[in-house]
Amino acid sequence: MKSFETFCRTILSVLVSLCAILILAVMPFYFQEGYAHIGTDKSYFFRTGIVRMGKLILPVFAVWTACVLTESLLHGKKGTVRSRIAGIRSRFVSTDVFCVLYFVAVVVSYLCSDYRQTARWGTRGWFMGMIPQLGLVAVYFLLSRFQMWEKRMLGLCLPVSAAVFVLGCLNRFDIWPLPMVNSGLPLYISTIGNINWYCGYMVAVFFAGVGLLWLDRGTKPLYTVLLSAYAAVGFAALITNGSDSGLFALAVVLLVMFALSARDRDIQGIRRFWLILMLFAGSGLALAGLRILFPGRINYTTRLGDLLTYSPLPAALLGVAALGLWLSSQGDKGSLTVTRVAAAMRIAAGILCVAVAVSVLAFVLMITVNTLRPGSLGALSDKALFTFDKEWGSYRGATWSIGLRCFGEQDLLHKTVGVGPDCMSDFLYEDASPALLQTAQEAFAGRRLTNAHCELLTLLVNVGLWGGLAFAGILFSVLKRFLSARKHNAYAAACGLCVLAYFANNLWSFQQSMSVVTIFAIMGLGERCLRRERNEGT
Repeated sequence: MKSFETFCRTILSVLVSLCAILILAVMPFYFQEGYAHIGTDKSYFFRTGIVRMGKLILPVFAVWTACVLTESLLHGKKGTVRSRIAGIRSRFVSTDVFCVLYFVAVVVSYLCSDYRQTARWGTRGWFMGMIPQLGLVAVYFLLSRFQMWEKRMLGLCLPVSAAVFVLGCLNRFDIWPLPMVNSGLPLYISTIGNINWYCGYMVAVFFAGVGLLWLDRGTKPLYTVLLSAYAAVGFAALITNGSDSGLFALAVVLLVMFALSARDRDIQGIRRFWLILMLFAGSGLALAGLRILFPGRINYTTRLGDLLTYSPLPAALLGVAALGLWLSSQGDKGSLTVTRVAAAMRIAAGILCVAVAVSVLAFVLMITVNTLRPGSLGALSDKALFTFDKEWGSYRGATWSIGLRCFGEQDLLHKTVGVGPDCMSDFLYEDASPALLQTAQEAFAGRRLTNAHCELLTLLVNVGLWGGLAFAGILFSVLKRFLSARKHNAYAAACGLCVLAYFANNLWSFQQSMSVVTIFAIMGLGERCLRRERNEGT
């Protein structure tokens, strides 16, 4: 029986590894007709993939489970019922619990939905309904329990995503190596599609490489060089992609990396942080050089993108990073010691974190005051940034307020369980109040609004408080556990940075198949790394 159980587990591991390869290495390049329906193509790839892989995996999983239960009954250690339950509970972590809660919340939301036809697979073109959502949870559990080569699989993400980033950078300079239908349109890029989809994919994988570079201790110079080259290419892609939410995610990740290294008094981590900041600034300067050499060639840019290329900012950042790297390398030289340098960096990190928190609070307060009492900020009052209206934040003002009003119009049941997975647009255009519907139609001129451009807010409408809190619990439990492992498991910590970047990006963006499938796979790989470290099977 034991040998047959091992055989079944091996088959499961092979199938799960194949599933991971399809998600991490094939899906980023998959399309059928260029950009014409590329988002739908990737959604179709995932939703058909989970059904086909499920047909292969579920029977083997059922047989393996039966073998494990039989073995446990026949040869398991004797003990009280309480001790056996405790043994089972010890195999599950907080993330597992939140995933189960989310799984149940999605099913209940579907059963209580008035739009089951949409809720089953999701809104056309997005397909983030019940079955794909359940597939996300399955991906996490299968990879966290049965993945064989989790570190190599995480490493596979780097060359695959590097190719996607290089294509994106070339596309921004109007170079199109692949024969894509509708190529040349600036809102579509690389092999991912819309710039929001592209940015969502970038943040879900790129920071694995950045995290590994941050926690690398230089024992293998070639490894350090390759990670540095990867980071430089990724930074160039973030600067040029055209979606500023990715740069917001980058800022959050850099702040957390610096704060954690300083708090740990990890002088090597601090040095790597300054190296990473130098690579970011250097990427901006390199792009500035290209824009000077090829004026007018770049086909899409933003104010923030211009600031990071056509301004003194990248040179100033490079200077600060070089100074920080030099100071952090002066330990045990003269009057400086490693302890003193680490203490100084810890103070600097504390001051920076306080300054950022105060700045954010001041910014929110200024917007609130100026919106309620126009003209309160004097000359700043005329700046669109300080007035929260429908156009604020590239129409985030409209999408957020509409999302909140959709939630507010629900009864207690649907506030709890939502209107149905991926069904916000069905409610908005079929059952919302006339005033809310008119607001949406006026704001988006006939275009159909499918989400609130904030993942957690959209989930609040679609799967209610239950589903939204469970999903938030997944992300925050992963962040706590993965980043806490940074001193002994670099791979898990790198996965944690991906989750942090995904969360920060999706405060301004939305859930779509390319990014959310990738991040659940990354979470599964990170959890597998931790379980392997604890010498646990499943």
